[in-house]
Amino acid sequence: MADTTERYAAGTLQAFAVQALRGAGARPDDARLVADGLIGADLRGVHTHGVLRAGIYVARLRHGGINPAAELGVVREAGPIVAVDAGAGLGLAMASRAMDLAVERASSHGAGIVGVRNSNHCGML
Repeated sequence: MADTTERYAAGTLQAFAVQALRGAGARPDDARLVADGLIGADLRGVHTHGVLRAGIYVARLRHGGINPAAELGVVREAGPIVAVDAGAGLGLAMASRAMDLAVERASSHGAGIVGVRNSNHCGML
């Protein structure tokens, strides 16, 4: 039986995902970050968390399940430990911001631990 699978270059899929996410209201930087994560999952063979999720994210953006303007809000902090609320934002974008915060805390405290709540699907992480 012939293989009828269509294949696309990673760059083509990445551009498609960015365009789809932007069209649904995602900020440009967030759309690129999320698309990179989805393509990265596919390139690693984790197709359940790859570009097929773009359609799900787009639908959730359009119907209010994902807040395209979400920012991390600090809920509680104690030195290197921070709890944040992601405001129902794009999971991969919120996780990236949380990681940046953890690195910031680690540079000033020697360790950085950030817990995230109220986020959406975080891809393959």
